[in-house]
Amino acid sequence: MPNRILKESICGSETIDQLTQLEEVFFYRLLVNCDDFGRMDARAKILKAKLFPLKDNMTLKSIEDGLRVLATVGLVVLYKVDGKPFLQLPTWEAHQQVRAKKSKYPAPEINGNHLISDDCKCPRNPIQSESESNVVVKDARARGEEPPDSLVAFCQANFPAMNAAAFEQLGDFLGNGITDEMVRLAVNTTRANGSVAWGYAASIMDAWVTGNIKSREAAETSIAQFKAKKNAGRQTPEKPAQPQKGDIDRHGRVYDGYGHWDIQDEVKVESG
Repeated sequence: MPNRILKESICGSETIDQLTQLEEVFFYRLLVNCDDFGRMDARAKILKAKLFPLKDNMTLKSIEDGLRVLATVGLVVLYKVDGKPFLQLPTWEAHQQVRAKKSKYPAPEINGNHLISDDCKCPRNPIQSESESNVVVKDARARGEEPPDSLVAFCQANFPAMNAAAFEQLGDFLGNGITDEMVRLAVNTTRANGSVAWGYAASIMDAWVTGNIKSREAAETSIAQFKAKKNAGRQTPEKPAQPQKGDIDRHGRVYDGYGHWDIQDEVKVESG
């Protein structure tokens, strides 16, 4: 089993801070026992035997409860293939090195399509170039095959807290005409606006589905129109022109050129 990477930033993680000490230990032991794709058999008996071989007091219920908590906070994705339970760590490729060419366990599926391909044809950096990824995805779909894992890895890298519900929503978008390019556009727009929340990107794509927008060009136009409308609402009214020395206001006061308005001296006209 290859060594795993554990970064010091985990000490300040708000997600990890939600766990009890036992749940945190459970997570770390998962890290060193998952295969090279971050997957593992999720049966409680298997997890107990591999993660806590010397802890006789560790019950199967404790394993099940701990696993449920890890899934709730988004550290683990639980799924079934042919009725058998498996797990996957969703941010695996963003932090660990993938050496194996094939996973020991089946990938999670969404709407009949695998989320992550077992065939590791992508480079070590999980985010491929956009043009390369789009061609590969379109060709795969044209052949009726499952798309490769680059899109999922891209989403995971940008939204580390993506959980099973988010993956399911991504699958729904892809099934409703949202293309690979449009997903990436929504993700990039979300990050450009300073957000790391999947919900932000999902709201963008939801609007596209509602508006029957099914191409990147139409999606870009939609974003541009939204920004223009938003900016129009933020426009401030034009400032009035600065008064000039000698100007007289409606009260008959004269501007002295230094920020003050002086009342004019009355001029008396004597009759001869």
